Amino acid sequence: MSNVFIHIGFPKTATTTLQGALMRHGACGYLGKGLREKGLPELSLRLAQAALYLDRFRFEAAADGLAAEIAALAATVPALVISDETFAFAEYMELGEHWPKQPVVDHWTVAHRLARLAPGAGVFFSTREQLDFVGSYYRQEVKRGTTEEPLADYAARQLDELPRRSMLHAIRYDEAYDAYADAFGPDRVHVSIYEAFREDFGAWLDAVAALTGLDADGLRESWGGGHANRDRPRRQRESVRQIRALLPKQVKGLLPKDVRRGVLDRLAKPPPPTDLPEATATAIRDYFAGPNRALADRTGLDLAAHGYAVAEAPAETASA
Repeated sequence: MSNVFIHIGFPKTATTTLQGALMRHGACGYLGKGLREKGLPELSLRLAQAALYLDRFRFEAAADGLAAEIAALAATVPALVISDETFAFAEYMELGEHWPKQPVVDHWTVAHRLARLAPGAGVFFSTREQLDFVGSYYRQEVKRGTTEEPLADYAARQLDELPRRSMLHAIRYDEAYDAYADAFGPDRVHVSIYEAFREDFGAWLDAVAALTGLDADGLRESWGGGHANRDRPRRQRESVRQIRALLPKQVKGLLPKDVRRGVLDRLAKPPPPTDLPEATATAIRDYFAGPNRALADRTGLDLAAHGYAVAEAPAETASA
């Protein structure tokens, strides 16, 4: 399946914006997030569920049929892109009613299942400096209402839960690379640095077009400018302002007074503190310095130039 490409994220690397551009591109076949939630096509949902939830026996029973469906779809389009950051981060995402509670979370199992479903596919993902990732993902959880703890407590809890049940372990990019390189071959795995295209998303689209064979101008046109999640807070603030202005009048006669007051208090509540103690920040950077060195050595990426913690390269042993 040389014209099939699997984009595994990571979250918080402009994935939603990229997915929107791919979905709107006329020559691109698309499966994954954005369609998966709606079951349109249903193959998006079944593919993700197979990679992330089926036990070994059910996966084996479903794999050949799913692989045939993916191959048939790929034969009808110049490029088929399967994009879903749940492949890399399922345990920490809101997955909706179609999903069991506990996904498969190790990169190795997911990578090899995807290789069974789309053999020969290309794989690509983007990294984001881990300390910045933690802050960004924390702000998203605050917006969702899934946490109210200060960032300092949130980050300290992630450190305490290492090595396995922590979000920090999920962003070991070196482990993701090793798993997909083993499953698909190192030459089929492409890693980019989010910070390198953060201010020039069009350049990132050009790189995706070069990888997938899609028309770069067409992909830029389907993007249309803007950033889905970066632009969303401004729209959300305006919506909250309108809700706060209208809600007392609209619900005064419909909701009990204590419920109404609670809703208004929630809307007016300031966000939790976002200061991160230096000791916690240092501990996070220290945790990733070695793994980032491993990824840099395997891929040739200059992570240190983009602010990542990277351990010193081991000194060469002097020859006797």
